[in-house]
This record gives sequence, structure tokens and C-alpha cells, in this order.
Amino acid sequence: MAFALKEHCDGRFALQFSAMKQLFPSVCALLGDKDEKVVANAIRSISHIAYFVYHPEYLSEIEDKSSATLDVYRSLLSDLSAKIKFALEDAAGEIPMGLTWKQRNGAKKHAWGSCTTLGKLLSFSNILPYIDITLTESSLSSLFRCIQLSNIINEKIVAAAIKALVNLPITMWHHLSCNCDSVGRGLATCFDFLYEKKTTASNHDDVESLAHLLLISARRADFCNLFLIQDSVPFSVEYFYQWLVRHDTEPGVLKEIAAAVTSQKVEHILDVSVVQMFLSRTIQQNRRQSSPCKLNVAALSIDEYDEEGDEL
Repeated sequence: MAFALKEHCDGRFALQFSAMKQLFPSVCALLGDKDEKVVANAIRSISHIAYFVYHPEYLSEIEDKSSATLDVYRSLLSDLSAKIKFALEDAAGEIPMGLTWKQRNGAKKHAWGSCTTLGKLLSFSNILPYIDITLTESSLSSLFRCIQLSNIINEKIVAAAIKALVNLPITMWHHLSCNCDSVGRGLATCFDFLYEKKTTASNHDDVESLAHLLLISARRADFCNLFLIQDSVPFSVEYFYQWLVRHDTEPGVLKEIAAAVTSQKVEHILDVSVVQMFLSRTIQQNRRQSSPCKLNVAALSIDEYDEEGDEL
């Protein structure tokens, strides 16, 4: 119903919009219902109705960060992330007591729908400045983990998580860049998936699109995070480099990576040959494209970035 209204909205539907907004908190409350079918339907309904609650076209200017509308939004991010996490922990064998077949099937359906609905909620970039960045970061981490566990969870959940992430506006990644580890975590997740799956995996093109979106949004601090979280989200640095070469990555991105690998935060965890590899590629790309962003090894020395200190 909500999709049809989106296509044909005019003054005649003002009352319906108002009714949906009033109904929205009640629908959200059904996420805690004991009937798994009721919960599944609530998750789908929230995805549709949220457009009329949070889209700039229907949401008046936000004046109070503690407004009821924002409180519901925060609760939704937490509740939907929790449903995804529950299904992933079950699949990974991290839940002490095993679930019945019915419980496990319900958890999978809820995680599948939650990925889609979470993506819809996060797409409202007008809301993000009013939300604690750690909550947004946690929500994105639940979607990234779906990709990280793609070998053991239902393919529909993986596809929904990827689709949710790739459809997020670039303004969101700009908002998060350098403020948390989401961009770096997303890059590590993408390149691990692309390396492990090679070109045979379904969703390959979408993950490459997401990787490119994150790359052009990332700055030095995000690339520092990428290398620093290898223990928790391992990825092949060699494959990452080869991907950059194969896709003829633009000089601006390479400059940010070069700044990261020569920073005091990262330099000690990378082999000297790896650092030199990225520096050489950056210089080569700038010379070849005659970029105004001229670099040389001296310009990428550690000292140049010391004044930024421990910014992460």
C-alpha cells in the first residue's frame, strides 16, 4: 500500500499519511510479539511506512534530539540489528542453547527482513546527524557481518545485507568518514569477500560497487582503520593492492592510502615492501594522469602527517 501511495500521493492522501504516522509506533511495538509471523509482517511494514515518517518530504524540521520520532528511530536501529545478530550468532554456533527448527527458521526470516528494513532506515541521511554515531556504526556492523559470514548463513540474508549497503547514499559514508571505523570495516569486509569468492560469487558486482563507493568516501583515518582491524576482519593486502591497480583507482584515493601506510599508526604493522608498493603506485598514477595532486616519496613521509596526531 505504501509503495502505491508514494507514486500517487497528493492532498487527497493527507489523512492517510497522518494515520500511518500515528499507527507507526504501534507497528514498531510488534517487533517484540511472540508470534514470529506477526514480527515478520511488522518488519516488512516498517520498511514501507518509514518513508512517510522519516523522509524529508514528510518530516518537518527536527528541533529536539529527544523527540518521540527520533526515539522510535533509535529503537528500530537497535531492535533490527539485534535480530540480525541473533540469527548470525546461531549460524556461527555462538548461542549456548540450540534453537528448534521453527525458531531457527523464524530467526532467519527476521534477519532477512531486518537487513532490508535497516537499509531503508539508514538511507534517511537527514536523520543521521541527530543519531549517536555509535548506534549507526553498530547497525552497519551487523550488515557487514552478514557478508563476513556469507559462507555459513542463508544466501537471502547475505543478498539483503549487500543490497541494503550498496543502496545507502554516499552522504552517509561522508558523515561517518574519520568519525568511526565503519568505512574501514566496510572496506575490509568487501575485499575479503571479493578475494575469497573471486568472480564466481553471486552479488560480486554489488560488492565491487560498494567497495568503490567506500573507497571514494574514505580518507586517511579510514584507511588507517582498514589496516588496523585486520585481526578482527582479515583481508589480503596484496589482493587489495592488485584490485586498486586493476581498477585504475584515481590518484586522490591513492594519496589517502599512501598517507595511511606512512603514518605512525600503521607503518609499524606493515612490511616495508608493502608500504613502498603503495607509494610507488601513487607516484606512478599521478605521473601518468598528470594529476594536479603531485606527490613524491618525500612528500609522503611520516613527518608530514605527525601534526594530525592520533586522529581516528
